[in-house]
Amino acid sequence: MAITLQFLYPFGAGDRFDYDYYLGEHLKTLKDCVGSEISAMYVIKGVSGARDDPPYYAITTMEFASKQNLDNAVEHLGPVLENTWKFTNVKTQTLIGETVG
Repeated sequence: MAITLQFLYPFGAGDRFDYDYYLGEHLKTLKDCVGSEISAMYVIKGVSGARDDPPYYAITTMEFASKQNLDNAVEHLGPVLENTWKFTNVKTQTLIGETVG
């Protein structure tokens, strides 16, 4: 059963999120650091909520074949986490989960 790591970037008035930097430089750093451990990755850009602004700027889901692959990736995320300030000022939320459906 696959395991996932998600980074969620909540939307907030006055916050900033630079999609160009995120999709270019930040994800390149991510792939350079831990890409060999990732089975699949998806980036969802929030475009709207039920009635107004989207609740998240973006949600990035990384899928790993095993807990060991996730653990290996987490050990090397330092450079990725260190450059977050370059594209956003929001407090990133994280979620580790199992693919169940």
